Amino acid sequence: MSKSIYLRLAGPLQSWTGMKITGNVAHTNRFPTASGLKGLLAGALGYKRGSWEDWLDEVFFSVRQDRPGRVVDEFQTINPPYKEEMFRRRIIIAHNLRASDKSMSFTPDAQSGTAISKRTYLADSEFIVQITCADHTKDIAAALRDPTYSTYLGRKAFAPSFPFYLGIGPTKDFAKLPLFVTNSNFKERFATIKDYVPGQELAPRRQQFTTVGTREQWYASVKEKLQL
Repeated sequence: MSKSIYLRLAGPLQSWTGMKITGNVAHTNRFPTASGLKGLLAGALGYKRGSWEDWLDEVFFSVRQDRPGRVVDEFQTINPPYKEEMFRRRIIIAHNLRASDKSMSFTPDAQSGTAISKRTYLADSEFIVQITCADHTKDIAAALRDPTYSTYLGRKAFAPSFPFYLGIGPTKDFAKLPLFVTNSNFKERFATIKDYVPGQELAPRRQQFTTVGTREQWYASVKEKLQL
C-alpha cells in the first residue's frame, strides 16, 4: 500500500512568491508553490540552497486549500537597487521616452532617496499537503518531525502554527481527511486541490470532503487516520 506524509500549513502569514514584476514588486501565489515545498523539504533534510539531492525533483505534492484566507499588502522603503534603476531605464527608452532623473525615481514624491518595495502575503490561510515519494518516505518524515533547519511558510519570519507535521498514512486516505468548517450546516463541502507531479503543475481540481465543526473533532479524525 502506497504511503504519504501529511502536513498542515497554517499561520498568521504565508508567502509563496511567483514571478517578480521587478525587483521591487513580489506577489504571493494563492497556493504553496512546488519550488517552495521542495525548499521546505530540503531545509528540513539539512540541504543547503543549491545543493539539493536530485531525488527531490521526483516528489509528488498534492495541496488542499482548507481556508483561502486573504491577500494583504506590505510596503517598505529601501535604498533604490541598481537593477531596478536599469530595468526602469530600459522600459522608458523602449517607449521612446526620455529617461530623466524624475522618471527614474520610484518614490511617492519623485525626489529620489529611497525606493518603495511592495510585497503581498496570505493571511490566515490553511492548507493540507500530501507528500509522496516511495523511496524516501521515512527520511522525509523523520526530517519533518525534527528538521535540521527551521521550517517556515515561504519566508523565515513566517513560522507554521501547530500542528505542522500530521503523520504518515495511506495515499488514498487524503480524501478521508475532513475539512474544519465553523458555522456550517453541511456535512460535506468542496475544496480546491493542486497537484504537482515531477516536471509539471496540473490544473486545479475540486473534490468533496466531509466536514467537522470543531478543531477537536478534526484532531481526533486526523489522529485516527495517520500515524506519527
